[in-house]
Amino acid sequence: MQNLKSGKLISLLSCIRYEDSVIFQSPTIIGSVIFFPEVSLANGLRVFILIMGSFMLMAYIFCFNDWADISMDYQNPQKQKATFLDKGIGKQDMLGFSIFLAGASLIILGLISSAHILAAAVIIIFGLAYSLPIRGVKGKGIPIFSSSLHFGTTLLAFLLGSMSFSSIGMSAILIGSYLGILISGGHLVQEVQDYAGDRLANDWTNAVRFGQKPVFILSFIIFGFSFIFLYWLAQAGFIPGLVKYTVLSYPIYAMWAFKVYRSGLDRKSVKELRKRYRVLFAIIVFIMVVGVLANRSGY
Repeated sequence: MQNLKSGKLISLLSCIRYEDSVIFQSPTIIGSVIFFPEVSLANGLRVFILIMGSFMLMAYIFCFNDWADISMDYQNPQKQKATFLDKGIGKQDMLGFSIFLAGASLIILGLISSAHILAAAVIIIFGLAYSLPIRGVKGKGIPIFSSSLHFGTTLLAFLLGSMSFSSIGMSAILIGSYLGILISGGHLVQEVQDYAGDRLANDWTNAVRFGQKPVFILSFIIFGFSFIFLYWLAQAGFIPGLVKYTVLSYPIYAMWAFKVYRSGLDRKSVKELRKRYRVLFAIIVFIMVVGVLANRSGY
């Protein structure tokens, strides 16, 4: 019996989309690092609690999404063999696991402050709104609204980190908004990548509704705006001025995107583009974070 329970727990844990959860958790970590006051045992413990709670929060979002989309995913040849059903987990168990992750995240983040509970609760509601499997209500199938949910979730995730050590100010909102722009653009590219499977499953994403090319072009514009916005943040003094020179990396992204567009936006090439620009934007964000920390230290 014990082996059966432990085996089921391992199967449930294997259903967590770890890569996606960590990527969506990164704004929280970035926010905590930028506003981290001083090295101490208490602050280190707070960061540990924050990381644990925010990871469970993001894991909930993806587990609930997998539960909500299971009918469509099981009809999708590209996703069928990666579903939780294939791992021996039933729909009821997956829903229960999602609820557990959401509840655990609220309890853990509540150890920091009541404001963290409120922000996490809104993120949980956003996740519910995005994935709730009711046609006409499901945010994933509502143009613009779906991207707005990604933007809002990312901004709140960043504020979870920043308000762990500082009151919410304009700099936190603007830096969090920059990350929200990146995630929103990336969400559109993912929809372009999954176009064939989503269309087959009758899942009305932006790409299915408006076509791959228009949505890919929109993502290109959004990513382009992210470079302009980051330049403005540096020019306005919200982040170190040196960061504005990262705009010089824009031609690299543009070259990659143009090549993929010319190739016809097949799934493989779009997936490769996502891997590349994730690395590029990770480097840019790293430079931004290091620059903020260096400025604060007086270097």
